Amino acid sequence: MDALVAQIRPYLEVLSFASTIALTIGLAFAYKQLALLKADILSRSRRAAAEHAIEAADLYFCEYVSLIAKHSDAKREKNIRSYAGPIGDFSFNSVPKELLSECATRFAILEWLPALNRLESISARLTTGVADEEVAFRIFGRTFCSTVEDNYDLIATVRHGNSNGYWENIVELYKTWRPRLTKGELNVARQQLDAKLSSLPSNSIPPL
Repeated sequence: MDALVAQIRPYLEVLSFASTIALTIGLAFAYKQLALLKADILSRSRRAAAEHAIEAADLYFCEYVSLIAKHSDAKREKNIRSYAGPIGDFSFNSVPKELLSECATRFAILEWLPALNRLESISARLTTGVADEEVAFRIFGRTFCSTVEDNYDLIATVRHGNSNGYWENIVELYKTWRPRLTKGELNVARQQLDAKLSSLPSNSIPPL
């Protein structure tokens, strides 16, 4: 028996060595496949996030801009200007007391509510990571920050007394994007948004 074991031992050692090599190669191949799969998943995820960002931009320009234009038209008809005060922490107390009466006048024009609701849902796509906020920023980041500042008082006063106030996603996205902009860029964005609002047709029905 010992003689038989001695005879086959070299073969067993060769088989053991070969199986070790095969296992190592198999593990290396599996690791490579996993790495490729992970890279493919990440690539698909980035692509999907970019596509969602483009969809968010489309919603912004096609829906939000149209909604906020109605508010702008109503303000223009009543000779009411947009907010021009300081931008703070989006709390109620951040709106200067001397501007609260103007805020109340703008607040009474309720067309701002559906517009900001739509802007909040668009912002949520970006703050949650469903859409790529960097891609979206390059498309409409400047006009977004501009319109938030134009309506700062409406956003801030509604958030009064709430630790997790209304428009949380708008505020979070603004705080992410605003530091990336210079004052000059924001002024250009405001002019572009004003021009776009002015170009939209009025849907009012003339009296008989």
